Amino acid sequence: MSSLRLNLAGLLGTVGLCVVGCSSGSNGGTSQRPIDSTEATAVMNLRVDELIAGLADSTAQLDTTDSTTVATQSLDSALGTSSACPGGGNTGGGSKSTAGSTVDDVPASTTKGLDDLLHRAAKEAKDHIFREEFVELKDGNQVVYKINPASACGTDTTCIEKLTQNPVRFVVTANADDTLNVSLLVGEARYTPGTALLGPKKLSVRLELAEALDAVRLFTTAENQKDLPERLNGVIEGTIEKRAENDFAISGSVIEKFDLLVGQAKGKPVAVTVLPSDPTARITLNSATNTLGYSANLGAVDVQVAGAAVCNDKCGTAEQTGTFSAHLGGFTGEFSVTKGATDLTFSDLGLGSDTSYVALNNDRLGTLDVNPNNGRKFTVSFQKTAEGTLVTFDPALDIKLALMLNKLSESLRVDMPDWLSNEIFDVMLGGAAKPSVLVPAATCDASGNSTVKNQLKVVTGNLSLGSSSLSSPVNVAAGMCLLPVSGADSQSNPFSQVKSGTCQ
Repeated sequence: MSSLRLNLAGLLGTVGLCVVGCSSGSNGGTSQRPIDSTEATAVMNLRVDELIAGLADSTAQLDTTDSTTVATQSLDSALGTSSACPGGGNTGGGSKSTAGSTVDDVPASTTKGLDDLLHRAAKEAKDHIFREEFVELKDGNQVVYKINPASACGTDTTCIEKLTQNPVRFVVTANADDTLNVSLLVGEARYTPGTALLGPKKLSVRLELAEALDAVRLFTTAENQKDLPERLNGVIEGTIEKRAENDFAISGSVIEKFDLLVGQAKGKPVAVTVLPSDPTARITLNSATNTLGYSANLGAVDVQVAGAAVCNDKCGTAEQTGTFSAHLGGFTGEFSVTKGATDLTFSDLGLGSDTSYVALNNDRLGTLDVNPNNGRKFTVSFQKTAEGTLVTFDPALDIKLALMLNKLSESLRVDMPDWLSNEIFDVMLGGAAKPSVLVPAATCDASGNSTVKNQLKVVTGNLSLGSSSLSSPVNVAAGMCLLPVSGADSQSNPFSQVKSGTCQ
């Protein structure tokens, strides 16, 4: 417990879990008003309960049973692993499914674990931060709380020593609009890794990463300093908002470019950058309606990894002494699930505004584009029907994947199929306003065994699977099915293993 308290009091703000001290900075220009310690202590603890404990309670009550079955069962059927029958058995080459039962819902163990974590965090804040006996200064305009090492650390002498040498303070001021500003000050130098804006229904969270790293160094032994990043810059932000009873929204944003460099001192540098986006991710949950929503708007991500950090003796000289790099143009998407839903839609799925790739020494090994001629985004919907699951795309699905693995050293290509060396794959489902395919449902016999048709039916539009090493693409027109080629070599080009034919 003393370790947890040390993290909350001194370092928790630096890793984004400090429920009050590492939060968002500006009061939006609102004028400040006087505040005394009695009000500050009471209001801080009340709002921590309202937001943090309230979110925990709502999370624990959330039930998303069968919220994604329409999608997971279609995946099971496509893979021949459906267990939708009462007996749970299968025939026709399938195996008993685990997908429908393990990824269908948010497991109760997950919601219970999050509930416990949030309740513990709220309790620690009330027990070891915002108490009258911890008030160091009150002048009518601000209240300063100083963490008591003995209270926070218990019998942990190392913790007590660190907090005594590097005191941790929370400064609370009040605004005319009933919000409170909270600043986290660490050490005698008073590093300010985090600030907060806390209202009756909303907590905004902001973390200055360079300041956070400076604060972390105060609590890190000289021996472990070498394991810390050489560079950590950027500003991240998060919010928790109570929109109504049992209805919460949680969001996170990259406000200023995230820039990380680790391993340089060891000759194995790894660098990561993420461009700003606001919000970067958002989760909504409503335990009254058993609805869970998620949206993403990730900015471009670039990664550089020294070959020495990932290569073994199997790598060639180019890999061992070179640099691997990757670029993800971004990621966008949005969905909402509800208990017992019979349809599910993923909206605005995309990988940013340009081509994503992996490279070695700036020479690309693979590239990926999604809907490059249709705004680089698409929406996909899953709907249960009597025959199976209807999967509809809007406006189309166009995936272009290029592989140039022949640029790797020969030692890495020993067991690699020839078609991976230099190949361009093109998957296109279009030719209609909203092209769609049908994934057939499993059929059940009297013993509860399931049989799945090994086919994919094109309902509207046309499906084309092209590969540069094949003489012609596989074209499947509306009303026809994509079927396996009997006796095909499993090591051959995957598009040579399927054909267009009459649905079974």
